[in-house]
Amino acid sequence: MPVREAPSEPDPAAAWRAPWQTPSAETVREIFEQRPELPYLQRERWRAAAFAELGVDYDHPTTNITPVRAVSA
Repeated sequence: MPVREAPSEPDPAAAWRAPWQTPSAETVREIFEQRPELPYLQRERWRAAAFAELGVDYDHPTTNITPVRAVSA
């Protein structure tokens, strides 16, 4: 029976060799600071569209978080 070799572990440093693929902190901050006059849901949709233009999936992580906190408190 042939001896199987264990699969090699991926090189953890390999992830750092590729260029950064997401927007910078400054770009994200600019998106979140724009359009404060919009109602909450429209502002979230606007942010999602702005991130989509950059190729980033923004799925409204803050939508309806207050009611959840109120129930669990």
